[in-house]
Amino acid sequence: MNKFLQQLLTIVSVGYLMTGCASMFSGQSQPVKINASSGGSQLNSDVQCYIQNGRGSWTTNLGESTFIVRDNKPLQISCYNQDKTLVGKTSIEPYYNKTNLWNIPLTLIPAAGIAGWVYDGTNGTANEYPATINVNLNKPTNLK
Repeated sequence: MNKFLQQLLTIVSVGYLMTGCASMFSGQSQPVKINASSGGSQLNSDVQCYIQNGRGSWTTNLGESTFIVRDNKPLQISCYNQDKTLVGKTSIEPYYNKTNLWNIPLTLIPAAGIAGWVYDGTNGTANEYPATINVNLNKPTNLK
């Protein structure tokens, strides 16, 4: 029985060392919903938005949610109307994910706490983007 507990403790410790806490509690992805308006009036969902950061790219319609992968880089959003004319774009900086604070108690076990901060910080999991992002759309122009 004592050997079983040692093995269990070893497995749990290795899990802490190999994974960051934000990764464990929040995962590497998050939902993002794109909303937009033009001159105070809501636009229809015929506008399609392309979302991109350093870890991937995604497509969604206005008012719909899509899952993106967190990153340390800004989230670039470009929205196009049906004839593929750019009608709006924005860039959103990530902010610190508070679930990464779970690494603080693990600093009592220094290797685990440090490994968690390093893992979450380097893969972008320590950050997140707003759940809803508003893009100001203009009349179709050649925004570049």
